[in-house]
Amino acid sequence: MQIGGGVFTIGCDDRPSPGMRYSEFQGFGVPHPWACKFPFGTTMSATTATHGRVCILAAAILWSLSGAFTKALTTETFLGVHAPFLEPLVLGGKNVPVQIAFYRAIFAGLVLVPTIRFGELRFRPLMIVMALVFAVMNATFISAHALGTAANAILLQYSAPLWLYLVSICWLGEPSDRRGTISLFLGLAGVAIIIGGGWDAGELFVIGIGLLSGFTYAGVVLCLRWLRDLPSGWLTVWNHLLAAAALIPFVLMLHPPTWTQFVVLFLFGAIQMGLPYFLMARGLRSVSAQETGTLTLLEPILNPLWTYLVARELPHSLTYVGGAVILIALAYRYWPGKPQSATDQAPG
Repeated sequence: MQIGGGVFTIGCDDRPSPGMRYSEFQGFGVPHPWACKFPFGTTMSATTATHGRVCILAAAILWSLSGAFTKALTTETFLGVHAPFLEPLVLGGKNVPVQIAFYRAIFAGLVLVPTIRFGELRFRPLMIVMALVFAVMNATFISAHALGTAANAILLQYSAPLWLYLVSICWLGEPSDRRGTISLFLGLAGVAIIIGGGWDAGELFVIGIGLLSGFTYAGVVLCLRWLRDLPSGWLTVWNHLLAAAALIPFVLMLHPPTWTQFVVLFLFGAIQMGLPYFLMARGLRSVSAQETGTLTLLEPILNPLWTYLVARELPHSLTYVGGAVILIALAYRYWPGKPQSATDQAPG
């Protein structure tokens, strides 16, 4: 989930947002630097538009498997990889799946290490703050999947663009635009509907975790605004590996996974989280920011479907309503062919 024509004034020398999925932040408070530079040494002429769309759709499909992977590791399914019970960290009477969050992040970071160059390794103190926020985001996202429904988890994380747009106006003093404001209120209405469903089902705590995932996702992007001149591949790997390192003290307290579970966790990190970044980078060589944002809306649609096929999980009926409103808000913001307002233009 990434970015598009937004309110921050960043020119074409900026880098893509590391550790972010494309569709989450397009047009809500951050511009689309991927349209100018691409990570991992890519070039514009290397692929066709059709190939680019295939790569972007493949990335969205892989990202949509997060719920299925989490449920396979935490609940009884036909795959049988949940047994023996993967020990969680108990906090406030809740089972927090820190081991899943840890291995997902570390395996994703390790598979992306070959994409960076030694000369790109640079450090700034803000990177520590960003990595810690990223760690909270990763842990809360997985926890929202494990403790509640995958539909709520993915849709509430997709609320991040709404908070970014709000912060950009109220805190950073950036000008608003009509499409962004309409999308904001539509999206907030969708979030309120999902909260209503959680209230009815007694899952307000889990809903809060999902919202925290969206808040922290937005926080990572705000950090990236001040780190936008650093190499994107390096920051992507940094976010994942440091997020994993932050969880090591908790993981060492728990019984380790079985070898079968290690294999599933590796696939979760490498295939569901790591590979899509590479595919997205390739796709963005030839596909516009607006079209990419629309294509990646496939992720929150497929996520509950895969979860149902694996765990037979059905969300509350209000989740469908609220989710539809959020997706309509994002689709309205992302849909190609609409002219950008003056506030959406990033000076070059």
